[in-house]
Amino acid sequence: MNFNLSEMMEKARNVQQEVEKIKAQSANIIVVGQAGGGMVSVKMNGNYQAMEVKISPELIQEKDAEMIQALVVAAINNATKELAEKLKDELSKVSSLLPNIPGLDKLGGF
Repeated sequence: MNFNLSEMMEKARNVQQEVEKIKAQSANIIVVGQAGGGMVSVKMNGNYQAMEVKISPELIQEKDAEMIQALVVAAINNATKELAEKLKDELSKVSSLLPNIPGLDKLGGF
């Protein structure tokens, strides 16, 4: 087994640069989570910030605050889950730059 520290350090710098690029670009990722068959939707950016909440007029007319609250929470959770998957997919691209160290794939969800 050939161990080259300078090569490993260079790869680590490349990985760090790629992760920083992904972080910078993540703000541009937009996802929409829905609940109640689309009666509630939440638009979220890659920094996990809600940008917009839409509630259908029909749902508002029902005047059921508890149901609306539950659907808003569900829509937020759906958006968060979708965003986490997108970010995970982006970060998994970086894992190919990592050196082959046994057991490394078990750390950090790569």
